[in-house]
Amino acid sequence: QKCLCDSFCRSPSSVQLSCQGYGFSFESDIVQWYRQAPGSRIKWLSTFVTSSDTIFSHEVEGRATASQDDSQALSFLSLHDLFPQDTARYFCAVRTGTGNLTEL
Repeated sequence: QKCLCDSFCRSPSSVQLSCQGYGFSFESDIVQWYRQAPGSRIKWLSTFVTSSDTIFSHEVEGRATASQDDSQALSFLSLHDLFPQDTARYFCAVRTGTGNLTEL
């Protein structure tokens, strides 16, 4: 497999993203992760309910892990075996009510 640039090949092969909430706890809420690549639409990546109940999109399944620190209202998304296609702006969102999860 050919690398697009030397700097990407030498970069870390994994990254951990964090998201912190203020004024509430993640303890009873569902945390969603999304990303938006340059010039593209926002795509859903993950739904974190509990450490044993996390769903990932096919794009990151097998390369992603998610965790939370409820006491600090922190959510983490780790991506491994990075590809150039992983270059994007990443977002988290907390689902505290009902609604259509396919819309953002």
